[in-house]
Amino acid sequence: MRTSDPQQSSHGGASGPSLGSGHGWAVTRRIVRVGTVGIGRVACAAGAATSGRLRLFLALVVLATVASAVLTRLSGAPALRVAGLPAPRRAITVRELTPSAFNDRIAQLRRAALTTPVRCQRSALLELGLIHDVEPSVDVNVESVSEALSGAAALGAFYIAGSDTIVTVDRHAATITHEWVHAIDDQVSQRMHRARDAVTTDERIALRAAIEGTAIVASRSATLQRALTTDLDANAWVMAYGVGPRYVRHAAQDTAIGTHGAEAESMRRVLALVPATSYEVLFSDRPTPLVSLKPAIVGPGERILCSDEVGALGILTVLRHAPVTARSAQHIAHAWRGDRVDVIAGEAGTRRIVWLIVFGDSAARATWERYGAPYARLHSARSDILSAFVGQQRRSSLFDELGR
Repeated sequence: MRTSDPQQSSHGGASGPSLGSGHGWAVTRRIVRVGTVGIGRVACAAGAATSGRLRLFLALVVLATVASAVLTRLSGAPALRVAGLPAPRRAITVRELTPSAFNDRIAQLRRAALTTPVRCQRSALLELGLIHDVEPSVDVNVESVSEALSGAAALGAFYIAGSDTIVTVDRHAATITHEWVHAIDDQVSQRMHRARDAVTTDERIALRAAIEGTAIVASRSATLQRALTTDLDANAWVMAYGVGPRYVRHAAQDTAIGTHGAEAESMRRVLALVPATSYEVLFSDRPTPLVSLKPAIVGPGERILCSDEVGALGILTVLRHAPVTARSAQHIAHAWRGDRVDVIAGEAGTRRIVWLIVFGDSAARATWERYGAPYARLHSARSDILSAFVGQQRRSSLFDELGR
């Protein structure tokens, strides 16, 4: 899903493909704005002599077109050509909704995504001061994203995994191209399904960055230029629309997909990207040794409600509160080797959170303990924020220690 400006036909200087053409009759199509609803008009050149029956037929066509535009429009999308992108395996449909119906559908998707496990995870993130609200909201950062990408303040289209359908409020060429890349990605890889089924916050953020980065680079859209904030939700947008494209370009081993005749090979490499952590997206040119952590130890009458992994991006988010330089924060995040958040419920409705982070560098861990951990501890009195150093030689033995 991306933002778009319905008054522009390109982003970052790249022109979108032409969408739609007439068949048989010479057909021209215009979009006329009435309030916030786009109404399609059809004008047909039928020659100088037109019979009354034909005029009646054309009038009915116009009325049907207007009615369908006001309510919803469903049609097969013309085959777009994006450099290096394989042809669709199945037909891709474009469904055009009115703005109100589009917004209702967005709200429905948000509610569906907030499952019980995800709500539990987000309650922990809220408790730790990493997010501002349990209910995720696209609107929290849509203004900054739209300003950087297109200058508009509205979401123009989205694609749902497995649907083969692009849902839009307009037929803006650049927006459809972006979503077309998502549709092809969905048909030739399993990344969207993996993102939907991801069990940790960090994995969801990482996969989204790879998916959105692919669409931005392949459609030659502008890249989001924003600094990280103290809100992990906002930072997930920065990862998807800013860091993701850089990660994709690095994997493609080219500054821009579609150059030097290597489009197909570049896209094959890109569509095979399945990052499990935000670390992989942030530090794509560096190795990622990970430590798998066992569940926290629970006391009598306690049980773990849910678990999560916040990742290197979560570390950077906390450090935005701390008086550390960007270089120091990056060093600490780069030393991340794994983390685990457990939400533990006790008797009489009590609840506590255990967040354990493992670092591969003792100096980075010391800096985190001095500047990062105190904020999280201060923000949540019911949380245990723990950290450990795992050296290259001691990793397996320390894993056993952490599990006892």
